[in-house]
Amino acid sequence: MSNSYDGLAKMLVLNVGGKDNVTSVSHCDTRLRFVLKDEGQANTDLIRSLDGVVSVVKEDGQYQIVIGNHVPDVYERVLVCGNMRELGTTVSEASKASSASASSLVMAALFVAVALAVSLAFIFAFNEPLAVALPVALVCALSSAIIYKRAAGEPSARQGSSQKGDAASKVQPEKLLAPVKGRLIPLNEISDEAFASGILGEGVGLMPEEGRIYSPCGGVITTFFPTGHAIGIRSDSGAEILIHIGINTVKLDGKGFYPKKQQGDRTNEGELLLEFDLDVIKGADMSCETPMIVTNKDAYSRITVAREGMADHGDVVIETVPK
Repeated sequence: MSNSYDGLAKMLVLNVGGKDNVTSVSHCDTRLRFVLKDEGQANTDLIRSLDGVVSVVKEDGQYQIVIGNHVPDVYERVLVCGNMRELGTTVSEASKASSASASSLVMAALFVAVALAVSLAFIFAFNEPLAVALPVALVCALSSAIIYKRAAGEPSARQGSSQKGDAASKVQPEKLLAPVKGRLIPLNEISDEAFASGILGEGVGLMPEEGRIYSPCGGVITTFFPTGHAIGIRSDSGAEILIHIGINTVKLDGKGFYPKKQQGDRTNEGELLLEFDLDVIKGADMSCETPMIVTNKDAYSRITVAREGMADHGDVVIETVPK
């Protein structure tokens, strides 16, 4: 079955030198990250010219192709079209597996606990032998597990429906708050080309003075990387916001990042989303610059920075005007 990203995916695979030149491929929030056997085989100029590619960055042994917010879809088609599923690794897959495993453990614990509790209740309250109590207990435990599984699945289904409705609705004017206390930086001065160019979205950067990220608006957390370094929010007014803590901090693999919320959660304006250790980022020789951008910029006639200098979390830093 064809996909709208198949053409781009095939061109990318071809121009990084084909599958035989790829050691591994993964993705973060905006980039495909290839490890190539020979970067000299990659046709960088042609890749940069492709429709759907923002830029190419060569850094720390990785050949990074900046795509933007739809990078997970492009990544999936690269694996399929390049027949390189075995070479693909992504933090989102690990997160899903971890979440599923945790859910299974909870269900198993619930099953055992209910069975034990009902067995003891029948034995001590009604003087029933274990042979009578245990079948009743197992039926109760199984019923509890089924109820738990259904209850755990319902919020995500309702939320998916809500998110589709939000995406379809027209965006509204909005004032976005600073997600962290720090010094404001013009976006074009951010040291990462993908953000500085404005192609990924319009907004502002901050140099944090403390390790806490707060929600700039009310909405739904659409993306929260397991590594903690990037958070996507769809606001109640329709803005699609990306907060990226530090530059290249995906390489820390979650070290020094402590999420307080998770993907799919509802968040309120000013609510704590994440704590992080500035010293860990600095100790890895990475920049703490934290861009906050509105990625669906085409829905707006104007996205402006509302202040300069210092900002506390909760200060208005971005104002949007819809088309």
